[in-house]
Amino acid sequence: MGAVTMLVSCVIVLSCSILVSGHEYYSGVCPVFKPFSSFSWEKYQGEWQVAYKMNSRSSCIRYKYSQSGDKRSVAEEKLLPFIERFGVPSAVSSSGVLTQVSSTPAEMFVKWNTGVLRQAMFSKMRYVVLDTDYTSRALVCSCQDLNLGFFVSEQEIL
Repeated sequence: MGAVTMLVSCVIVLSCSILVSGHEYYSGVCPVFKPFSSFSWEKYQGEWQVAYKMNSRSSCIRYKYSQSGDKRSVAEEKLLPFIERFGVPSAVSSSGVLTQVSSTPAEMFVKWNTGVLRQAMFSKMRYVVLDTDYTSRALVCSCQDLNLGFFVSEQEIL
């Protein structure tokens, strides 16, 4: 039984190191992104496949944007690298709630369901749609402040 516990512990430690290594830290504060001026949430909703994502080693990343009542949501599905080698499923999903920041609909905050520790250490994550044609491409940038600098979490081209 001790060997199984040790194996599970090693897989958890390895998983955490892989997740953390996909992010980069910089000194300073998050840059100000210019949101897409004619953004329409109604047109943007639906499923998007990520073509390129900075600071991530994950693959097969998909986002699904939806709305229920006044609540805007984003769901992310992706495959983590190297996890399958240990017999652990590599598919991961998470969801977030999007809140409009200003009168510009393309400028939002996202609150991911990734745990209390992340919420305690980091500021709200800015989530800005910089450009889209609503059918085949979109550029989304996100960033959040950390007391040690700023944390670039995700910048992707959908």
